[in-house]
Amino acid sequence: MHRSRPQATERPALGLPERHGKFVGVEDKETCPGDPFDLVIRLSTLKRGKRIAILTNRTKPLNKWLCRPNARLVQGCSLSEDWLTLWVEEPNPFILYSPGPEAVVYSGDLGMRKLLTVQDNEERTAYLGREYHDLQDRIRRARPGSENRKKLLTERDHVIGRALNAVPWNLIDVFGVEDLNGITRGKHGLGKNKEFRRKRLPWAHRSVLERLLAKAIENRVLLIAVYARGTSRECPNKVQPCGCASALNRKGEVFRCIACGYTADADRVGAHNIRSRTLAILALRRDWQREHPLGRSRGRPTLRAKDALLCTSAA
Repeated sequence: MHRSRPQATERPALGLPERHGKFVGVEDKETCPGDPFDLVIRLSTLKRGKRIAILTNRTKPLNKWLCRPNARLVQGCSLSEDWLTLWVEEPNPFILYSPGPEAVVYSGDLGMRKLLTVQDNEERTAYLGREYHDLQDRIRRARPGSENRKKLLTERDHVIGRALNAVPWNLIDVFGVEDLNGITRGKHGLGKNKEFRRKRLPWAHRSVLERLLAKAIENRVLLIAVYARGTSRECPNKVQPCGCASALNRKGEVFRCIACGYTADADRVGAHNIRSRTLAILALRRDWQREHPLGRSRGRPTLRAKDALLCTSAA
């Protein structure tokens, strides 16, 4: 009976061979004062009954996943000369999931000056990763391949991790982000000048999105990607609704509507509009599920960027 590969503790590198329970055994091992190893991996060989034993230790990510309810190690692994990736299986209750009107919806706007601008249900805004802009400049000035550049890239990963860990994932049902596919496609993909493209080189937006997706999956949060054009240029004024979406509304990090004079931080405006588009997609999703009750998805899936774009254009 074929069984799909369960959730991995860490993402295996592409191209690594995978060995399943027929050839691999994963066992706990009792520790003693002179033997600190607490896990043993047994690999089959060409000789029947003769297995290779690899002694290792549990890592923090592995212990974190095994602490989840009813989680267990799977008999299998992904193996290379330097890496050993184990799999943890966690049962899914297969309940019908459709975020209702009371769902807690957050949104995040990715930027090059402020790494992530998050807005919650009460439209409160938090700016995460403020040190990211200065770090990008230091990376751009560092010599490629130098030790200094390697240290700066590691520091960039730490900044991204701290910013995403600051998001209260345990309180969130839905998280909306921009669909940034194609943002670096071609020399003139965005119609920006050479200076902008040069500053954008150290911007690790793909790494941020991948970590957002991993956090969403880990915490059972529905991640929705919305159409990105105009999110930081459309006026969100509720006192005098105007909906003006002009390139003249934004100058640098400041948003000022040319129609009504509404002024705010451009990243805050972007996070607000991303959340509005996310709510619109959720409304369309609920309407569709009312019309197609047998077509509801099971579990808490991730809505693909393509589906989100279709929902946005339909709205």
